[in-house]
Amino acid sequence: MWSSFTLPREMDAYRHWNAFAQPGGGATPDHGQVLPLVFQLANQGQYQRLMNEVDRLRGLGGPGPYVSDMNPNGAGDRQVVVYAKPDDIADLVALRNPQTVVIEESAALPEAAFPAPFNAGPSASYPGLGPDAVISGVIDFGMAIANARFRAGLNESRIAAFWNMNASEQGGSVPHHQEFLKAQIDAGLAAHTYNGIVDEEAFNRAFGLAGGTARVQRPAARSRTHGTFISDLAAGEEMGPGDRNPIIAVQLPAEIVGDTYGVHFNAVVREAVSYIMGQAGSLSAEVAAAHGLGSDFRLPVVINISFGTYAGRHDGLSTLERYFDDMIGLDGLKAICLPVGNGHESRSHARYTGAELASPQQMMLRVQPDSRLSEFVQVWLPAGVSGADLALKITPPLGPELDLATIVPGTVWEWDQGGVTARLYQQEDVPEDMPGEARVKVTLALRPSESAPTGGAWMIRVAANLAPEQVLDMWVERGDTPDGFVPKGRQAYFDDPEYRLYNAIGGIEQHDRPEARVKRAGTISPIATGRETTVLASHRAQDFKMSTFSSAGPVTAQVGSASYRDGPDLSYPSEKSAVRDFIGAAGSASGSVRYYRGTSFSSAMAARAYVGMLMADPSLTPAALRTALKAEAAAAEANASPGTRPAETAERMGAGRL
Repeated sequence: MWSSFTLPREMDAYRHWNAFAQPGGGATPDHGQVLPLVFQLANQGQYQRLMNEVDRLRGLGGPGPYVSDMNPNGAGDRQVVVYAKPDDIADLVALRNPQTVVIEESAALPEAAFPAPFNAGPSASYPGLGPDAVISGVIDFGMAIANARFRAGLNESRIAAFWNMNASEQGGSVPHHQEFLKAQIDAGLAAHTYNGIVDEEAFNRAFGLAGGTARVQRPAARSRTHGTFISDLAAGEEMGPGDRNPIIAVQLPAEIVGDTYGVHFNAVVREAVSYIMGQAGSLSAEVAAAHGLGSDFRLPVVINISFGTYAGRHDGLSTLERYFDDMIGLDGLKAICLPVGNGHESRSHARYTGAELASPQQMMLRVQPDSRLSEFVQVWLPAGVSGADLALKITPPLGPELDLATIVPGTVWEWDQGGVTARLYQQEDVPEDMPGEARVKVTLALRPSESAPTGGAWMIRVAANLAPEQVLDMWVERGDTPDGFVPKGRQAYFDDPEYRLYNAIGGIEQHDRPEARVKRAGTISPIATGRETTVLASHRAQDFKMSTFSSAGPVTAQVGSASYRDGPDLSYPSEKSAVRDFIGAAGSASGSVRYYRGTSFSSAMAARAYVGMLMADPSLTPAALRTALKAEAAAAEANASPGTRPAETAERMGAGRL
């Protein structure tokens, strides 16, 4: 049977499920773990209250909580990351003012990687760097930093600073895990050079990048890694004399990259961006002092973040997207490049109009067997519509149905069958300072089908009182296994008999049928719908057809605001042809070439293009930079020879294909 209980507004559904339902078969956070919490603060008073409570908890003995002060915008910045032990979370959450603080949580990290207390160390230094340099920031996983593509000489790295959040040790000027600056990397290269050749395998082992345990994955031992490939596309160069553009890199924790729910990486991605900008500020100050420039001099920075997920608001108002929008244009940050996503054929998105929902509509959710990850499904009402206007019925494959005539935010329904099997969270998502954008969200959370009777066909029936043109969106959260990880997740999906997987000649269908409720349209990553970021799609280089996996717009419009993006900004190729459906870039070992495809790599190409444009004109503003690249893409479309490019919509390709 289903039973209900209430949940405080500040408790996110994912956080509550992770803390109590033990998704993925893993343990709940224990005394050996630390949880990153994101506090979104409205003013200096809120910040001071938070810091006072952190000081009080520290005074009780033992390590933590830890607060990073790396953000270049200082104490009054809108978002602060606090690393807290599970025992401290309740006291921190109790500080919440319903109007001013939003709390999110990331996945648990090992407490052993945190210092007690944290003391900042030296800042990044890059002797000889000129004022015309452009800094490439890369946030990824699996980085072989000894690769020659990231060196200016045999024992001279171009990596000015590297924060390895995946380390099992702690050290450096970071609040957790391990940092290596250029001088340390150069010394490590020299120490592992024999007869004029760097022993990269020995370097990787010494720096904790290869080897590892079941607890800590160290992927640089693999012949290809996502982070090395991305870094090469974004910033790789042949070794040679002269000034070289520096790289500041952050490797995210395996625990967070391996679980693709998306919400887990919000806290660490914020920290990674703040770290890159803090160390970029140190390099800028060093260059300014060396060349007699003013204290306000800043080297341009371009950051690539090649991650994405499926479920969310899709209207640019998530806390991470607003953070990106706030940061771009500050302290030399010229651009953040993001992939549009690879979910075009995922069957993760269903949409109903208000006219259709005047009578109940039913959607089938297929949960695959033997998955080791929890599954999440979200139902989003448009802004301004209350839960009283939505009726919902959930029918499990084996178990009692749940029939709700209305949705009451703050209420959770739970199905317990020898342990928590499923929960239905009813909540209201309210962006800071934007109550008019409040949206009712319902989240269905399911235990992994490997260990609970959740596999099979779930039926979700919805009816709503909406205006005919309004829409209700449903999303299946991303739950697959990233490349290089032990298989855990098996992606759930919506099953619509009107959806066509293949076209009339047996190819993969890329267009939606009007009668189908499962849509390829709108599958753009929910962290890629902001106003200021640059979002990249993928196409094939040979025939300029869009890659079948490349997600599409449109984004959800904000209340009273014209849409500011149709989908991606533009497209770069991450496939050569229908047969050679990949591109090549650096493998882990110097001189090796490996192959990938995906919008992640299109994003890195745009980051590289931005660096080239800023080398030519460092005064370009973020808006001018993005406008110029989109104009180049639009010109490529306009000037293409007739018949060489199939017609495509802005929702798929943006301004054009380069």
